[in-house]
Amino acid sequence: MFQVLDDSVGDYVALKAIGKITSRDYDTLIPYLEEAIKKEGALNILCDMTNFDGMEIKAAWRDFRFGMRHIRDFHRCALVGASKWVEWCVKITVPFFKLEVRLFQTGQEKEARHWLTD
Repeated sequence: MFQVLDDSVGDYVALKAIGKITSRDYDTLIPYLEEAIKKEGALNILCDMTNFDGMEIKAAWRDFRFGMRHIRDFHRCALVGASKWVEWCVKITVPFFKLEVRLFQTGQEKEARHWLTD
């Protein structure tokens, strides 16, 4: 599941990915992000992946389709505590998006937020 963190404000959206992400998790996340994009324009996203345990194929497909539909609606993305396979996926997919992505270690949430809001 995705949890929207309380410090999300304006164009800064902080999320926590918990457990295995399913397609149904996007039923609430996508409308939330679309509303934020409508209000704020391009977003800066922090995703804490410390407790992320993978993703269903259907969820990955929804994530990809959403990303393609909103290719210009994200400015920066900080991933905190991402596993090696997520880092690998980022390296492969980032060239397709006009998005700056940085990977931060667990415990570097402050640094990640500073990079996003600076």
